[in-house]
Amino acid sequence: IYPTLGWDDTDFKIPEGVPAVYDGKWALNDVFTDGDFPVAIYGRMPSEKPLPWGESEKEISCRGRDPHLIMLLDPSKEVKKVYNTRNLTITPKDSLSESVEWAMVKDGVLYFSECTVTAPDKDSQGNYLVAVDIKTDKTLWMSKPRTVNSSNFLIVDNSIICGLGGSGITDYIYVLNRYTGVKYVDDPTIMSWQ
Repeated sequence: IYPTLGWDDTDFKIPEGVPAVYDGKWALNDVFTDGDFPVAIYGRMPSEKPLPWGESEKEISCRGRDPHLIMLLDPSKEVKKVYNTRNLTITPKDSLSESVEWAMVKDGVLYFSECTVTAPDKDSQGNYLVAVDIKTDKTLWMSKPRTVNSSNFLIVDNSIICGLGGSGITDYIYVLNRYTGVKYVDDPTIMSWQ
C-alpha cells in the first residue's frame, strides 16, 4: 500500500534526514521519493488512549493519523518547507476529512492528492489533485472533484496519470494536463477500465 513505510510498521524504516516527529505534534506518515527530492507527509500523533478492544492507536502503528502536513526535504536547502494543506486556498472543501495520499515535487511544483476516507459518491466534492508553486506558495490549480483516490499518481512528460475507484463505484484512470489539472478526455467512459 505504501512505498516506504508499511501499514503495520513491520518495515518502518525512516530515511536519513527525515524527522519522525515534527514540531512535537506531528508524526511521520509516509515518505515519497519519486519526485525531484523526497517529500514527507505527517499527521496527528497517534493516541495512547485505549480503543474499545484494548489497544491504542500508538500500539497499532506509530504513523501519523489524518495526514495533511507536507514537508519538502530538498537536500540543498537548510530550512525545510512545510505546508498544512488545510491552510492552503483550495476550494471547494469536502465536508468529509481529506487526507494527503501521495505527493511529489517536479520542476518547482508540489503536486499532491487529497482524498476522503470513504469511497466517493456522486455528490462528493473531494478526491482531487492540487498543484502548488513552491517558490511563491501559490496554488496553481486544483482538479475537478472525484478525480483521484488511488495510492499514487504518475507524472509522465506533460501529463499526470491518476485513478479513482472503490467499493460500489466504477474504477477510472484519468490523464490530466500537468500544467492546468484539466482532464485530456473529459468523458470518463473513454478512459475507464471496469
